[in-house]
Amino acid sequence: MKYLKIILSGGLLALFLAAFLFVPALIKVRNISCHSQFGPCSRELGDKIASYEGKNLKSAKAGITNYLKSQPQVKDFSFQFKFSDKLIVNLIEAKARFAIGSKEMGTFSLVDKEGKVVEIQNSTNLPILLVSDKPPNLGEKVGSDKLFALEIIYSLFSVYQVKEGKIEGEALKIIVPDGIEATFPLQGDKDKLLGSLVLILMKLKSEPKDSKIDYTHISKIDLRFENPVLR
Repeated sequence: MKYLKIILSGGLLALFLAAFLFVPALIKVRNISCHSQFGPCSRELGDKIASYEGKNLKSAKAGITNYLKSQPQVKDFSFQFKFSDKLIVNLIEAKARFAIGSKEMGTFSLVDKEGKVVEIQNSTNLPILLVSDKPPNLGEKVGSDKLFALEIIYSLFSVYQVKEGKIEGEALKIIVPDGIEATFPLQGDKDKLLGSLVLILMKLKSEPKDSKIDYTHISKIDLRFENPVLR
């Protein structure tokens, strides 16, 4: 009896392993849906994933896995199979926060908060760092200087709806309210720099007309120095 129990246990284990290994190769997937934390997947991702409909479960999951691993905008993913023929793909997509691009070229690289290019578009409503050369390619990570500049532009976009800036030499230049040109370094304490700019702009607006110093002709604020320079 003891040996019979061992044989039966071994047989059940073998059946379980066989089912685990071979059943996915026998199940045909006829319905595949894709969802991310933002809702339905983008059309490009959804169409590619749906192209695996009609394949067996094992092949569909392997093909979709290889495809999603090659997509910079996909941070993580998982599968959920529903009997008898439905496969659900759940994604965590990177969200573009800024853009780097050229209006002349009509190409914009959309960048997430870590500095990785997750999408290429012909237009964008995101805050833009304008460049004269070709924007970075899909999947590339921008340098720390460009990421710093993007974060400055993003912050000013939130406060003043300033949408773009450009790097000239070793500095970032942005036109802020009243047409004033603000110049920033490409590294440093971002909060301190932005705080200084906000205080200066408030001072310029609140200064009485009979002040001994004429602030009406100020057109440039240079924040690259410990004490900002006004011209």
